[in-house]
Amino acid sequence: MQKAHRQLGHASFEAITRLFPPDTFTAADVAHLKAVTDTCIPCQQHAHLPRRPHHALPNPPHAFNHILTMDVCQILPALSKGLDSTDLHTDFGQGRFFLSMRGEIIFSTL
Repeated sequence: MQKAHRQLGHASFEAITRLFPPDTFTAADVAHLKAVTDTCIPCQQHAHLPRRPHHALPNPPHAFNHILTMDVCQILPALSKGLDSTDLHTDFGQGRFFLSMRGEIIFSTL
């Protein structure tokens, strides 16, 4: 199934099943083909993005009740500085290395 998916130009599950007569694939083949097309990395990389997000903010005014903390650290003077930001409500954290800690660079990246 994976080879057929690749040789048909990374065709979608629907396109492959339409290409062949209905009695060509067993139920196990159909499930395997669906798994192959859903997990194909090139297909995921070149897939079209949705036109609008599935989840959106409610109409204004927006109320945010999260506290964000930011910390700058540098292990050695020869290494670049790191900015760590953490949401204390969800405990989600993310770090990024910067060559310069100038304000306009930090805020343009955020």
